[in-house]
Amino acid sequence: MTVPDITAICSSSYYQLPKIRILAKSEPSYDNTLAYMILDLDSSYQHLLLAATVYMRPHCTKVASFFTTLSIFSNKYNHIVLTGDLNHNLLASNNSEITMFRKHVENLSLCIVPSEPTHHPMTKDGVKYPWLDLFIVDKLNSVVNYCKSTTPFIIAHDLIEINYKFCKPPAVIRSFTSRHLNRINDHNLLTTLTPKLVDMTTHAPVDANVHQLTDSFFETLLNCFNEGAPLRLYTVSARSRPWVSPEMRELIAQRDRAYRRACDSENDHDIANYRQLRSQIKRLIDDSEEKYIV
Repeated sequence: MTVPDITAICSSSYYQLPKIRILAKSEPSYDNTLAYMILDLDSSYQHLLLAATVYMRPHCTKVASFFTTLSIFSNKYNHIVLTGDLNHNLLASNNSEITMFRKHVENLSLCIVPSEPTHHPMTKDGVKYPWLDLFIVDKLNSVVNYCKSTTPFIIAHDLIEINYKFCKPPAVIRSFTSRHLNRINDHNLLTTLTPKLVDMTTHAPVDANVHQLTDSFFETLLNCFNEGAPLRLYTVSARSRPWVSPEMRELIAQRDRAYRRACDSENDHDIANYRQLRSQIKRLIDDSEEKYIV
């Protein structure tokens, strides 16, 4: 029996999910061990989505091992979606295997998406249909919609789907302090610094060691710098660099194309062209950033 396919429909105006990487999977077997596959879906930005699909055979073993493996990766991701076929009725309250399964889910702070029965075998009238297929997520409020087919999809199982919402991650804010030493007048600095250095050496403790004297000197020097060129706090968003003009962005795109061309051809001329563009853009951005901050 193979692991079931993931049926989640991930919808987002900010992201597409073209990249899939297998993080872990169970060994192929025909015994009662749990079959699973854990996937990384497009981790190009802050580990976006951890997806997993499971197939739980009757009287399944190694369920705890699966959740232990899942816990190794779960803390690194912003979103988790798990789906699969449990072969056990989640509506049954006296099933010890389902009770243990729910505890594993709770221990990872995950939530089972509520559902009606998903399995409709051809049986006599009056039977209560079981809930075998499910979605598990880490944020129920990210589930925009859950639906299942009105008729069985395959082997009496309904097709289940969710629309899952990704929130736009906040822009990374970078703060730094800087002082502009070019604003300091050499004559004024010397005029301010000289009497302070004289006072420092005159009133220095007799038993002061070299470390204390060095600290005192640097403190005096920094105080003079603060008077002529005080430290200023700058905050820059990772997505907002106002000193990068549209023309520079076009050059960046040219540089990226030149890089791919050089990688493909390994031609000396293409490599030299890429390096020239790289140096040109670095100089432009550095000069523009310095002018903007000043």
